[in-house]
Amino acid sequence: MRQTGDSVKQIIISALAVSLSIAILDASIGIIITETKFVMFRSILLPIAVTAGFSFLLLLGLWYLPGARLVKRFNLDRIPAVISLGVGIGVTELLISVNYHDFDADWAMFRTKLLVFLVISIFALVISYNISKRINRSQSGGLAGSMLSILIPLILTVIMIMVWLNKHSEITAYDLSLGFFSIVLLTLGLFFLLVKTRFDTTIPLSVLMFLAIAVGPAVFVMTKKTYEPSASGFKPASDHKVKHVILITIDTLRADALSSYGSTAISTPNIDSLAKDGTLFKNAYSAAPWTLPAFSSMMTGVSPTVHRTFAFDSKLPEKFKTIAEYLRDSGYYTAAIGDNFYLHPEFNMDQGFLEYNFFPRRQMIVDSFGATLIKKSFPSTMNPYASTDQLTDLAIDWIGRNRDSDFFLWVHYYDPHLPYTPPREYISKEAVPDDSIGYELVSAAAIRDGHFAPNASQRKWIKELYDAEVRYVDASLGRLLEAFKEESLYKSSLIILTSDHGEEFWEHDGFEHGHTLYNELIHVPLIVKLPGKHSAQVVEEEVTTQSLMPTVLQLIRIPNESEAATAESLAPLLAESPASYSGEPLVSTGLLYYENREGVIFHGSKYIESLVTGHGELYDLKTDPGEQNPLELSRNRLKSDQAKNIMNNHNRESEMLTKELGVSNTEKAALDKEMIEKLKALNYIQ
Repeated sequence: MRQTGDSVKQIIISALAVSLSIAILDASIGIIITETKFVMFRSILLPIAVTAGFSFLLLLGLWYLPGARLVKRFNLDRIPAVISLGVGIGVTELLISVNYHDFDADWAMFRTKLLVFLVISIFALVISYNISKRINRSQSGGLAGSMLSILIPLILTVIMIMVWLNKHSEITAYDLSLGFFSIVLLTLGLFFLLVKTRFDTTIPLSVLMFLAIAVGPAVFVMTKKTYEPSASGFKPASDHKVKHVILITIDTLRADALSSYGSTAISTPNIDSLAKDGTLFKNAYSAAPWTLPAFSSMMTGVSPTVHRTFAFDSKLPEKFKTIAEYLRDSGYYTAAIGDNFYLHPEFNMDQGFLEYNFFPRRQMIVDSFGATLIKKSFPSTMNPYASTDQLTDLAIDWIGRNRDSDFFLWVHYYDPHLPYTPPREYISKEAVPDDSIGYELVSAAAIRDGHFAPNASQRKWIKELYDAEVRYVDASLGRLLEAFKEESLYKSSLIILTSDHGEEFWEHDGFEHGHTLYNELIHVPLIVKLPGKHSAQVVEEEVTTQSLMPTVLQLIRIPNESEAATAESLAPLLAESPASYSGEPLVSTGLLYYENREGVIFHGSKYIESLVTGHGELYDLKTDPGEQNPLELSRNRLKSDQAKNIMNNHNRESEMLTKELGVSNTEKAALDKEMIEKLKALNYIQ
């Protein structure tokens, strides 16, 4: 009986040691292969727990079901057999970990690789069995095995910590190497002393496993940052005339990318259908050429020169009341679902929302085998990214759960923003792929830096990748609109579709956005569908997306407390009474790259001026909508002077408002190292 008890104890020790070693190696690989340039150390805790627990249970399960019988049938050594079985399991898991991104991208294709993995694992199993048998049958085999069972996981833990420090700390490679060898030597010395005592390794291994599967997850949960605003104090109301307000925004969508705005290269039937049921603003312009200032103006109704979210680390001051705050305070349940780093709560874009589900989330877990199990089990909570289809699914699910409430729902699609990674089925059959670029363009950095200058055919292919993403978003939007109809919400809802800015494709020798005020960046779609009305109206007046907030408030009859500071409401144009719309000049500014500029659109003309050099450009948008032929300022002095007066008056009013509101300087967002590295990865900063 004692021999059987010792055997069971040795099996448990072996299973603990192998499972811990697999989990630590899996986390080490995850630290290396995770694409995010900076991951918190806490992100390895949950994968270690899952991999260790899963491996331990799988190993014991395989051993006590077929394993023990096979060992007895073929007269194999028990302990070496347990260890080799664990090695076989571990090699399979680690191969999955190394190929994590292939697995995550296409499981059907990845299944074929598993056969190769199994062959490699069986080979490793055979080799490890023979090595373990030699050690076990040696004179000090039992003692050596016992010592190695605790020594290997400890040394692997040191290696894992060094891997993380090497990737994310400023410690030099020399200091890391010195520290690693010092710790290893100290550990070996300690074990040589303990060998003489023949101490029982069951307890330390059990403690390590407890730390891995219990303490690690507990620390992970306690250190998790939550973005969900508190709903305390909210008083829902159900007496609104307009019960559902739905804002759909599509990132980086230029107006001329839609067939309803005249595109012949792209067909967008679902957006076109929405336009036929509502009002299409043919000449809508954004207040800024990149996300943060554009949405800050959209949500507050005030100019970028007032809220001052110009820089990469700016945030919207809390002193400005957002559309979500107005609607929440009036009893609407407010929720947002979307994807864009600059719309995260760190930038105060969640003001007024009772639910705020925005991606990309923090890299909560490193990419690894453990991460694979976690994400397959909890795809909606642990995945840091969400595709356009997944965002649509989340929005459809939310609508199904909240259809009986009066609500304001904001859905923001990140596509067609870079990276351009459209599903292949949305690429035009006539398009000619470029082999050097492939089917995805991940970054604009090389193009911006001048290290990659695409030729004419490459530029055409890059534009096709963008166009395909527009088709992809339109298809997903079709599913979302269909869900509204199935829930009997479409006809009765106020639905608004717009974009924060456009995208340049070398119309002015540049690429992407944030760097100019030309129409390819600030001319955006704007479609408004009123409740129960199907007008198919087209409005020619020049308008700004900065008018969104006052327009919604007027349409749903909520008083605008800051009406004097906000842009003009578009409600008169929606009521087909343009005479009561004054048509104020539209000012755009707030560049992210290069020298800042201000632009003003008035009476079919646009004037752009550098705030550094004072150089001005004047365009007639009626005859030159592509802004390729600047007018001579000397011959158009009256118009250019008028533009300068408009901008000077605008800036004086903005200065008065900022003083009145106490906005003296640009407010800074609190960005930690992980966020800074994400901004670098997105090419917003160097």
